[in-house]
Amino acid sequence: MQGISKTLKFVVALALILGLAGYYVYYTYTQAPEAATGVITEVQGENLFGEDFQQVANILKNLKLDTAFLNDPTFTSLRDFYKRPPSEEAGISNPFTSF
Repeated sequence: MQGISKTLKFVVALALILGLAGYYVYYTYTQAPEAATGVITEVQGENLFGEDFQQVANILKNLKLDTAFLNDPTFTSLRDFYKRPPSEEAGISNPFTSF
């Protein structure tokens, strides 16, 4: 009789723990998501990305690319030596066709 009582206590405790865990998961992950109204970069004067990101963004914004090298004869004389591989049938032949 003593073994049944321990088993019953264990099963009840396990059911209670699983029930509480299920309750927590259900109410934590089934809440309605907040409406996405766009990208927020500042919250009450604080920058979410940090100062390092802001500095890099400012540097990249002011970056100018000199495209004069595209007209240089050295660049225009470059040729593409790419060859297309020969087209072959994909896969292997069916070994069971002779049966």
